[in-house]
Amino acid sequence: MFNFIGNLINLIRIDKTNTDNEVFRLHYKVTLVFMVAGSLLVTGREYFGNPIHCMPPGEEMMQDMVDAHCWIHSTYTLPGSVGKQVGNEVAYPGVENSAAATRTSSSGSPIKNKVYQKYYQWVCFVLFFQGVFFYLPRYVWKSLESGRMKSLTRSLSSPLMPPEEKKAEVQLLSSYIIASLRKNDYYFYNYLTCEIMNLVNVLGQIYFMDAFLGGEFSSFGLDVLKHTQKDQDERDDPMIRVFPRMAKCIFRYFGSSGDVQKIDTICLLPQNVLNEKIYIFLWFWFMFMAIISSLVLVYRAASVMFVRVRLYVTSKRARMTDAHVLRCVIHSVGVSDWFLLHQISKNMDPINYNDLLIEVARSIKSERSGNGKALLANKPNIESALGDTSIAYSDPL
Repeated sequence: MFNFIGNLINLIRIDKTNTDNEVFRLHYKVTLVFMVAGSLLVTGREYFGNPIHCMPPGEEMMQDMVDAHCWIHSTYTLPGSVGKQVGNEVAYPGVENSAAATRTSSSGSPIKNKVYQKYYQWVCFVLFFQGVFFYLPRYVWKSLESGRMKSLTRSLSSPLMPPEEKKAEVQLLSSYIIASLRKNDYYFYNYLTCEIMNLVNVLGQIYFMDAFLGGEFSSFGLDVLKHTQKDQDERDDPMIRVFPRMAKCIFRYFGSSGDVQKIDTICLLPQNVLNEKIYIFLWFWFMFMAIISSLVLVYRAASVMFVRVRLYVTSKRARMTDAHVLRCVIHSVGVSDWFLLHQISKNMDPINYNDLLIEVARSIKSERSGNGKALLANKPNIESALGDTSIAYSDPL
């Protein structure tokens, strides 16, 4: 257990090489920790506490057997009694005489309105495997990225480098960027696919949890908020409806003469007090993750379609770089090449990144004025970006 917790703590540490963004990390770091922590809490209560306690009338000697039976074979409630007055009509929301809860259909046949709670045995396992699915896009991206960003930036993340070494590293990285122009589509679209996987995963998790809880999860948070705004006497607590703290159970066994005996018992489910808190938190968290994951894809689409968006994002990362240099670089490279530069900026010291952009702009202008016009043939705006004057910057090299 201590080794597992240690590995979990290592997971949430900040990586030395940044290959994704903050929202991506919320999926595979924060959400994964929430899910695993919830699983550990439920597991601890289930195996080191008393998750169920039934009260067989006059059968105290069979207490452990009845508890085990009702835990394994599930309990049930009667939703038709939820709105009735506790203390006068029912003993507890969802718990009353089964005959009183029996309704009659239009044809006259009886309908027993029972809801069985079978999910609580699986909560700890479901939460853990849901956390694994949140890590899956990260695993895919890490496998596809294969340490490329780490090998590109290497020592350029440090602001303290010998001038000769820094110059050689910057020129080497600039040469790679120029040589790989229009060849980074695979890198960009792999990352975009993993971002889409994040959104699909969280939407799929919401749908799965709704099915797991019998169709109650999709509106669970809204129902709880509405519940808190009602008068105390009019409240129909949705948390008790989804996670009943008291339920019914039927236990049958053979009597001393061989006849089948029936015990109609009531069971306390203290574990559901913890379950309801976990799932109300997960409802709000999953909705938040779905919204920001959708916004990330909107931002990604805007960066693909509009060069001004790419220029603005780069200007925030490269505040020390001259505007002419930025326009030269951004107008000269494609979307996937810009994405590579953007990833590099996350792993380089700002001064070194400024030097890199200057070197890339210098190489682009050299290509333009030399035999490399084909490189910029599809970029008519580069002429206005560069102009006929030299790029205004103080050469740090």
